[in-house]
Amino acid sequence: MRILELKANRPPIYVGKVVRIGPGTEGTATACFWRFWTEKSEIYAASRIGGHQSKISVHSSGEIHMAHGPRNKLTFFPLMPIGDGWSHAVELRFLLGHGAFIPLPAMTRLKKKNDRALLAHVPQGHILILELLIGESTELPVPISAADAGQIWRCRLKDDRCALLVGRVLPMLEHDAKQLRLIRTEVNPTLVFQGKLTEKNRPYVECHVPYWGPGGNVVFVVPMGKEGFRFEGDDPEPELLSRRLQLSYPDATIPISAPDGAVVGTLSIEGNACEAMVVKNKTVHALFGTATLSIDIEKLNFGEKFVRPTITVNSLPTIGGSRVRSWHYSVDARFDGQSLVVAIGGVSAGLRNRADFPVIDVLNDGEDLLVCAPEKTVYISADRTAPVVTVPLEGSIRLRDIH
Repeated sequence: MRILELKANRPPIYVGKVVRIGPGTEGTATACFWRFWTEKSEIYAASRIGGHQSKISVHSSGEIHMAHGPRNKLTFFPLMPIGDGWSHAVELRFLLGHGAFIPLPAMTRLKKKNDRALLAHVPQGHILILELLIGESTELPVPISAADAGQIWRCRLKDDRCALLVGRVLPMLEHDAKQLRLIRTEVNPTLVFQGKLTEKNRPYVECHVPYWGPGGNVVFVVPMGKEGFRFEGDDPEPELLSRRLQLSYPDATIPISAPDGAVVGTLSIEGNACEAMVVKNKTVHALFGTATLSIDIEKLNFGEKFVRPTITVNSLPTIGGSRVRSWHYSVDARFDGQSLVVAIGGVSAGLRNRADFPVIDVLNDGEDLLVCAPEKTVYISADRTAPVVTVPLEGSIRLRDIH
């Protein structure tokens, strides 16, 4: 398996009759491979999931079909000219969302020793686009519309036309995020399995949704999460139903003043971007950031004491792709004559998806997230011997059903 960074202005990676490619992160496939191959003057593409149940065929006549199993066949728009002697056949758009399961190792293992596959590196928050183009001749240069894409595969057909597969890795924009939410939360196709969920038989459900638009034929490839299946029989093991939750906390700086107005210390909160694997009705912990208290020894009057009123700091984290509307840290400070002690109070919020609030991507209907950070009051003490002190800010997350 070859890890690929898609870049423009490079020759095609493969020249021949077949290529396999799929998206991945850190060397792990995040969706099943798709295989592209030719037979005489016909081009085919099929997903490895389900024994090639989803298969696209581009015929020499210009007709394009997509088969869902042996009996269901869709007719796409025919080849669409895009200029320079090239035509657009079909585009695969991999929408990779938080909480989606990844294929089991057996699904991405190559069957034959000489089989080769490409794993396109797709960072979090990005999508992979594969576009199949057909040229009137093998001598044609890459079309202008694909000049910014990486060439993946090029093949000469029996009728001397050219099949060209190009790819792009782009940030996920709102229209793609909307399509992802539509498929996973509103359409939400669900497969029902018999028996009990175990690690060995954990399902991987992937939706292939065709779309016809001004840009031509598009197939959205959407790996599903827990919402994509259910088991009849024994209750599933909750550890196998974990979902990836992305959290990002911003930085904040709070000056600490003495009663005379002099700034005698600074509390700096350095936010952390992290990922937590949340499980229904189970509390998980994550490092949300660090807090650093530094004091100005020259401005502190050692031997004197003071207590400062509570300071409220608004610091809005992003949880599950949505910015939290209200998140107030309460900070209390007191000086006992030798040490400046700061207390950071815990903040908690119950987050759920509502019509007037951005969608939290891991939540299904009837669920919420209880987030606390820090989980309990954090105390930091600095003095002459240790004028700068740093402590972790740990929090907890609990995925719950709404009662």
